[in-house]
Amino acid sequence: MESSLNHWKDRIGIIASVICAIHCAATPILLACLPALTFTEWMASPRFHQIAAIVCVAMVSLAIWPAFRKFKDYQVLSLSTAGLGLLITAAFILPDECCSHSVVSQASIQSHAGHDHAGHDHVRTAPLASSGHSRTALASAVSPELIALIQPWMTPLGGILLVIAHGLNLRRRVCSNRRCGCRGKSEKVGAVNLLTVNTKTA
Repeated sequence: MESSLNHWKDRIGIIASVICAIHCAATPILLACLPALTFTEWMASPRFHQIAAIVCVAMVSLAIWPAFRKFKDYQVLSLSTAGLGLLITAAFILPDECCSHSVVSQASIQSHAGHDHAGHDHVRTAPLASSGHSRTALASAVSPELIALIQPWMTPLGGILLVIAHGLNLRRRVCSNRRCGCRGKSEKVGAVNLLTVNTKTA
């Protein structure tokens, strides 16, 4: 029962990581096709990234960390740590630039193309105004072009690393259970054979 529960922890972790990996690819498409739906707008919000990152942290804590304490598999630990690092950095540390920010900005520019907004540029300054202090400080310290280049790839790459880590962890558990099962059967067979020999000798 406990073994099956541990297997499901890794499977849920794989599902959550896959969702993180494909989210940034699917959200711009949904916003372009169904921009009026509240659900797609919520998916494009930074809060969705943060919730997904927290779920991934929880699954690593429940599935990978206990297995590491038992098997000492540093490959799985390294992959999961790198994956979580990318997800947490993209969700909580980098500026609030969603993967679909370019789509939203383009839509805003097009919708305001016929209006006169001389004297202020609210389209470009809105992201920084809504960012937290740490995010704004990071944006000023690091080139915005560099952030815009690497941030769209961080969440998918982090999700892929977590999928690999959970997959290796699941395989390690399955192989360990099979070896224990085979060892237990061989010990029982050996005990029965020894008992049979002793009975015949007596």
